[in-house]
Amino acid sequence: MSVISALSAAQISGASSTFISYLTSTQIGALGATQVAAIATSGVNALSSTQLGALNSTDLQALTTGQLTALSTTQVAFLATGQVSFTSGQLSALISAQIEQFSTTAVSGLTSSQLSGLTAGQVSSLTNTQFQSLTSSEFGAASATQLKAITTTDAALITTTQLGGLSSSQVSNLSAAQLQNLSTTNIGALTSTQAAGLTSTALGGLTTTQFAAVSTTLLAELNTTQTQALSSSDLAQLTTTQVTALGTTFVANLSSAQVGGLGSSAIAALTSTQVNALSPGQIGGLGTTGLSGLTTTDVAALSTTLAAALNGAQLQALSTTQLGAFSTSALNAVTTSAIAALTSSQVPGLTTTQLGALSSANVGALNGSALSALTTTDVGQFTQTQLGQLTAGGIASLGAANLAQFTSTIFSSLSTTQLAGVTAGEAAALSTSALGALSSTQLNSLSTAAIGAITGPGAGALSSTQLSGLNLTRVFALSTTAVAALTTTALSGLAATQAGALTSGQLGVVTTTQADNLSTTQLNGLSTQALYGLTTTVVGSLTTTQVSGLGTTFLGALPATQFGGLSSTQVGTLGTTQLAALSATAVGVLSATQAGGITSTNIPGLTSTQVGVLSTTTFAALNTTQLGALTTTQAAGLTTNELSALTTTNLTSLASTQIGGLSADTLAGVTSTVLGNLTTTQLGGLNSTQVGGLAAAALTGLSSTTVGDLSTTQLGGLQAGQLSVLTTGQLAGVTSTQFASLSTTTLGGLTATQSASLSSTQVNALSTTNLQALTTTTIGALSTTVMSNLSTTDLSSLTIDQTLALTGTQMNALSTAQVNAL
Repeated sequence: MSVISALSAAQISGASSTFISYLTSTQIGALGATQVAAIATSGVNALSSTQLGALNSTDLQALTTGQLTALSTTQVAFLATGQVSFTSGQLSALISAQIEQFSTTAVSGLTSSQLSGLTAGQVSSLTNTQFQSLTSSEFGAASATQLKAITTTDAALITTTQLGGLSSSQVSNLSAAQLQNLSTTNIGALTSTQAAGLTSTALGGLTTTQFAAVSTTLLAELNTTQTQALSSSDLAQLTTTQVTALGTTFVANLSSAQVGGLGSSAIAALTSTQVNALSPGQIGGLGTTGLSGLTTTDVAALSTTLAAALNGAQLQALSTTQLGAFSTSALNAVTTSAIAALTSSQVPGLTTTQLGALSSANVGALNGSALSALTTTDVGQFTQTQLGQLTAGGIASLGAANLAQFTSTIFSSLSTTQLAGVTAGEAAALSTSALGALSSTQLNSLSTAAIGAITGPGAGALSSTQLSGLNLTRVFALSTTAVAALTTTALSGLAATQAGALTSGQLGVVTTTQADNLSTTQLNGLSTQALYGLTTTVVGSLTTTQVSGLGTTFLGALPATQFGGLSSTQVGTLGTTQLAALSATAVGVLSATQAGGITSTNIPGLTSTQVGVLSTTTFAALNTTQLGALTTTQAAGLTTNELSALTTTNLTSLASTQIGGLSADTLAGVTSTVLGNLTTTQLGGLNSTQVGGLAAAALTGLSSTTVGDLSTTQLGGLQAGQLSVLTTGQLAGVTSTQFASLSTTTLGGLTATQSASLSSTQVNALSTTNLQALTTTTIGALSTTVMSNLSTTDLSSLTIDQTLALTGTQMNALSTAQVNAL
């Protein structure tokens, strides 16, 4: 053994592999480091496991890279743990196959200095068993290159202890693929210090299962870049415990998109402090589902800044309970556009305190559906200023019950634009004080439907000032119920033009009390069509002052039915101009009682047409004073029936001028009774034409005295047919002068009977021309007395036919001189 140990390096290097293989383990063990380093590579390769076992660590460290690479994998496998004390340089020279032969004990015993020599290839070639045998210290000594060389398979084998040996710098060298293969236990074991080494790529590559295992302590240490590298699916895996444990820094570092990806359960797990750590942008990115997860505690603590960042869709996603948790300051910070999104099912969640403190702008932003869901208690919290921000649509949405509780102060503070939104239903529910507080301008801003819905009590509260300011359209829109309830004072405020806007239906409900207080200006302003609505009772209730002030237009348009409602006293106040304005239809229904009220002073105001349409009953009821006041022009309008209806007293009270004013048509229809009742004076008013127009039958009513009183001029108008109907008695009253005045044509109408009754005086008064006008029949009927008294001149004037018509009796009555005169 001493001989072998005495060999020089040169001698050793020249020894054959056979020689070396024959050396005992003792001899091998006696070799020094220099001698060992001189062994040829073939000799090294020939060493047995026993021989190799005799080498100490110093001997082994003396091996050159050539000698080391000459070792077979079998030889390497025989190396004891203490022998694997190679330098980092020697280790790096080993091939992967040799490294794989190291025992786990040997591997776990490698120093950091030794490990630094392992190449990436060697690291990746470590067996699973070898890899798992590495200590945390060894892991802690690994270089970036070595760490990157760890296969994904090996990464899956890393133990919690091994992972704990890595610094944050080393962790940063791990790839996303390596991290993805770490067990959830290892992921959960990563410390907050190591978290600093996690790259955004690596974090983003974690599986959802792995991310769920990340400790809250680690998450809390992530910086902005790391945090924002987390995927939405990762964040969705966070447990409520993780979320609650997260620091405000982590929450603040999340991007808007990441916050938006948080589930409702994750949001619900956030503390109020965490929620308020969010930025407006993050809150804006929060999805409706996530936002619905906010607890009432979170909502109650919400800052005004964050509340202002909420949009309509987000606000709409909140429950009534969540809405009710808002602080008044936060709720007021919500934008009007977001408030406008609140639904009718959400608004009931707002407390009266919240509503009362809501900004005017936000009250004005509430949509119609939301406003319609407010209770009277809710609306009762609003101030005048708040309500002043509601739109017309908002007012319309409040509903009747809510508007009904508006005080007069609040209601009168509404703008005309707002009042335009009042619905018919709301108008009907308004209090009398609220309506009474409106100006006429405000009333005019109400829709016609709303005006039409004002109730009786509401209308009764309107003042004359209010009513006088209503435009014609609004006056027209008032319901009959409202009109009937207007006070006389209020009605007095209507101008003539406004009165003209009233309909017949509206006038139909006007009471006598209301009507009695209307001015003549108002009455005269009524439209002609509306007059049909007046009841006879109302017309009959008008004062004499009102009636006397009625204009001709009013009276001319007053329907017959309404005119019939006037009393005789009222009619008596009508002046001549007023009477003349009455329609023929109205005058036609004038009753005897009404006519009795017309004074003799005013009756001349009636036109001849009006007089002619008076009913016979009414005309017959006129007294002699009234009849006596009729003008000749009016008399021209009298009808035959009217004259016939008069009593003898009334008929005879007519003046001759009135009789003379009768129309030809009327005279033509006069009966014998009427004519017979006329006095001689009255008949004297007729001219010859009028006499000639009398019906022949009517003349039979004249007495012989009356006939005798007719003037020659009047008789000159007598027609042949009229003369023929006179009785012999009537003819007897005709004087010779009258008879002589008859025309030749008229005389041609004498009948034989009439001729036989003529006196000598009458016949002798005829001129020869008139005598020749007598018919042969008439001549033949003359009495012998008359014939005997004819002058020779008269007889000589007879025509041959007349002479031939004379009878024997008549001839016998003639004297010789008379006969000779024929």
